[in-house]
Amino acid sequence: MKEKSRAKKLNRLATAAWLVISDSYAERLKSFVKDVEKNKDLLNTVKTLPVDYSAINAAYQYFIKSALLGISHTVQSKEFDDTPAIEDIESMPFTEAVEYLKARTSISAEEYYQLSDRLKYKAFTVSRIADGDSVEKIKGRITKSLEEGGGLKEFLQMQKDEVLNKIGLGNSNGAYWETVFRAGSQSSYNTGRMISFESDPPIALQFIGIEDSRQTDICHSLSNIIRPYGDPFWDSRIPPLHFGCRSTIRGIYDESEIPAEYPEPPETKAADGWGFNPLKDNRWFEMFPEMEERAGNYGLLQEIEYARKKLIESDWKTGRSVGAMAKRFHVDVDTKVRTPDEESPWYIKEGADVTGVKIISQGEKIRDRKRLVEQYPLQNGKLTSEKDWYKVRGTAILYNGDTKQKMTAEIHWYQCKNIGKVEFKFKRKIK
Repeated sequence: MKEKSRAKKLNRLATAAWLVISDSYAERLKSFVKDVEKNKDLLNTVKTLPVDYSAINAAYQYFIKSALLGISHTVQSKEFDDTPAIEDIESMPFTEAVEYLKARTSISAEEYYQLSDRLKYKAFTVSRIADGDSVEKIKGRITKSLEEGGGLKEFLQMQKDEVLNKIGLGNSNGAYWETVFRAGSQSSYNTGRMISFESDPPIALQFIGIEDSRQTDICHSLSNIIRPYGDPFWDSRIPPLHFGCRSTIRGIYDESEIPAEYPEPPETKAADGWGFNPLKDNRWFEMFPEMEERAGNYGLLQEIEYARKKLIESDWKTGRSVGAMAKRFHVDVDTKVRTPDEESPWYIKEGADVTGVKIISQGEKIRDRKRLVEQYPLQNGKLTSEKDWYKVRGTAILYNGDTKQKMTAEIHWYQCKNIGKVEFKFKRKIK
């Protein structure tokens, strides 16, 4: 696959994500300005924007698609060419795109879940630190305006793009978006490639840079360098190597492409905190030291640590291990709930919580256990065990897709390790 084509795919993913994220920033920043209008002391306090899970989820979807594209691009062709089969991936609904990409790669269900959880955590940390950065940026603009005799009215009258351009988050001045969110995407993409290489090791890796006027001296000096797979050279030179880096690596499987002798590589190093092999010590999803410092300045460390425990260090979020299931879980995408009135669709909305989770029955006590085993095989085609299936209940707010009504209801579903939650059903309305 040509690198400019790969970059275009990531750019299209970025555009879709940014539509959601930018709307969120514009709305929350205007709300902050209104608060400052009432209490100017806020300019002298440590404050960040309130959490917006829709924006965080958009960032997560951007990161997970990027990672899976990295895996898919490695699997689909060891010759690194492009194929039209994935051209529509950017416009697919998220769940459909994920299932499509998973089907095209060798990633197992468990590996996908681990990748997904880590990218949810990465999206949370990147988004929350960006929330703090945006407050600091607009506080500086407001302070300057007040010092020059201006007021806050101009901020409140601004359109979305004007607010975002004012602090470098807009389409015409999106340096911050470019360096933060796209860096996360590029990191995810190359992490996906390394995951794929680990399952099917190449003979060597080649550093691929986009050789144009935007290419940095770091990437230019490394372009087309070939070194053996597993060479210590790659421990500190896996892209991204700096903010805004667009480079990647490809695996070489054909002996004819291997040089008779590997040339001595340049001593070029990545920028501080960049370039590490994402699979070494499995720390690729963690904050860089400077990110951790900013999170501390914004008072976000406790919040981020809670997210880490919830997403990385336990099975709370995914519910794949029901024995460790907590009493609630977060819904990533709109989830249809079957009701007696099949013509009127009801959903649990994306970003909502299901609470009061409780296991009703397990294994041989489930009447439909044999059907579930046959209907929901693992990704490798093997069947699950009856004992791994659970019937579960919980409480959720349901939305009607036609009438836009909502109601609180008890719902039931089935759940299995490495399969997840399936067949959500309405049980009764809760007043």
